[in-house]
Amino acid sequence: MRVLVTGGSGFIGFHLAKRLSSERKNQVYVVDNHFRGKNDSEFKILIKKLNVTFIKADLTAKDNLKKLP
Repeated sequence: MRVLVTGGSGFIGFHLAKRLSSERKNQVYVVDNHFRGKNDSEFKILIKKLNVTFIKADLTAKDNLKKLP
C-alpha cells in the first residue's frame, strides 16, 4: 500500500509513519516542512528505512504539490 503522511515530523505524523513503515509491504511518503516538528535522531532513523521517502515541502504552496509521487 502507498501511504502519504503529512506533518510527518510532528508527534502524530511521526508515530503514524513509524507504525505504517513497520509493515514492509507499505511504501510510506512522509511530507513535512519542519515548521513545528523536529528533525531529531528518531526521525532520521525513520526516513532511512527503505520503504520510507521523505519529501520536504510546504503543501500550502501549490507548486510543492508537484513534489508528490
